Amino acid sequence: KNTACMMHMGNMTKDFVPVGKEDQAEIKDDTNCLKVAELAGIDPEWMITYFCKPKLKVGTEWVSKGNTCSYAASSVAGIARAVYERTFRIVVEKCNTTLCDPTMKKVTYIGVLDIAGFEI
Repeated sequence: KNTACMMHMGNMTKDFVPVGKEDQAEIKDDTNCLKVAELAGIDPEWMITYFCKPKLKVGTEWVSKGNTCSYAASSVAGIARAVYERTFRIVVEKCNTTLCDPTMKKVTYIGVLDIAGFEI
């Protein structure tokens, strides 16, 4: 579910369109939003509202601020990256827990090495 949710979030970043003279973000096609909300188990209208018009506390009042398309897309991408990071960390920790046996003299673990540009 997490992987599918992250993939649909990547598609969702392209669904924002500018509306009005201040170029506030709105969703043009909500199919990806509905899939993300279903997979995450949250209300789709709530999710769209808080990506496009988040509430900020100003003094003692809460004010809705309209986001631009790039800011809304960055918010979605940031949450997708955070979900990916946490999911990957859980998988590596589970592998390490399975491989590390305290009774063994030699400890085996999963390590990840990323060499930038190695794929080229």
